[in-house]
Amino acid sequence: MKITKQQITGIVGADLLVIGLFLPVVNVPLMGDCNFFEVGNFNGLLDYSLKGIAYGIIGLGAASMLLSVLNYCRGLLITGLIAIGAFALTLKQFNDLSANLHDDVATNFLMNITNTTVDESNLRWGWIILFAGAVVLIVTSFLRSQPKEGIQ
Repeated sequence: MKITKQQITGIVGADLLVIGLFLPVVNVPLMGDCNFFEVGNFNGLLDYSLKGIAYGIIGLGAASMLLSVLNYCRGLLITGLIAIGAFALTLKQFNDLSANLHDDVATNFLMNITNTTVDESNLRWGWIILFAGAVVLIVTSFLRSQPKEGIQ
C-alpha cells in the first residue's frame, strides 16, 4: 500500500496540534513563557480547564493521526473544526481572566504591580503552530486523494 500526499499532510497537521501544546502560548510577567500545561498555575479553575482542553487536543491529534493513516481524510474536517473551537474557547478564557483581574485590582493594595502584570501578559508564538495544525487538517480534508497502489 502506498501512502498518499493527503495522508502525509494529515499526519503533519496532527503532529502540529500535539506539538503546539508544549510550545509557549502566553507570557506572564514573573512566570515567563507558559504552555498549556503550565499556564494555569496561577488560577485553579483555569488550570483544570486548560489541562482538560490540552488532553482533548491530544485526543484530537491521535484521532487525526488514525484517520490519516486509515486514509479517511474527510474526517479531518471535523477534528480540525473542533480544534479551532477549542482554541477559540481558550482565547476567550484568557480574555475573561484578564478582564476579571482588572476588576479585582480595585480592591488590591498592590494595584500598580497587578496592573503591570495583567497589561504585560501577552500571547506567544505557540498559537501559530496550534492554528496551523488545525488549518492543515481542514485543508487536508478537501484535498483530492490519489489512487492507492496495492495488491490487486
